[in-house]
Amino acid sequence: DLQGQPYQTATGGNLYFPGQDNPTWNLLNANTTSNVTRFINVASINYEVLPWLNITYRAGLDTYTDRRKQIAALGSVRNPSGLIFQDNVQYAEFTGDLLITAKKENFFLDKLNATLLVGQQVNQRRRNQQYVKGVSLSLPGFYNTSNAANFNGSGEFSSVRRLLGYYADLSLAYNNYLFLE
Repeated sequence: DLQGQPYQTATGGNLYFPGQDNPTWNLLNANTTSNVTRFINVASINYEVLPWLNITYRAGLDTYTDRRKQIAALGSVRNPSGLIFQDNVQYAEFTGDLLITAKKENFFLDKLNATLLVGQQVNQRRRNQQYVKGVSLSLPGFYNTSNAANFNGSGEFSSVRRLLGYYADLSLAYNNYLFLE
C-alpha cells in the first residue's frame, strides 16, 4: 500500500507504473529466501607422555547446507512469465592440529632452558553446489521447479582443497634474560 493506493489487481497481478514493479507487490511475490543449517564443533585431547613431553591434538569442523530459492510471480515486470531459481550449497571445512612440545630445564648447561614445538596441520574444504532456473510458470503461487515449462540454466559444481603443513619452533633461554628463538 503506497500512500493508500492498491498494489495488485483483483486477480493478484502487479499494479504500478508501466515498466516497474510495485515495491509492495515485489515484497510479496518476487523474493529470495535462504535456509541455512550449520554445525560448528571443536575438540581437543592432550596427553603428557613424560614430565617434559606433551602431545596435543585439536580438531575442528564447520559444515553447513544453504538452500536458496528466488521466485518471481507471474506478471512481474522483470520476469512476466514467472521465475523460480533454486541453489543448494553444501560446505564442510575440517582443521586438525598435532602439537608436540618438549621442555627441558638446565639443557646442556646450568640455567639454560629449551622448548621445542613441532607441529602438523591439515585443512580441507569441500564445496558442492547444484542449481536450476526455470521460467514460464504454469500455475500462479506454486513455486516448485515442476511448475516451470522452460529451464534455461542448471548446473553442478564440486571442489576439494586440502592443505598440509609442518612447522617447528625452538626457544632457548639463558638465566631468563638472554633469549634465542
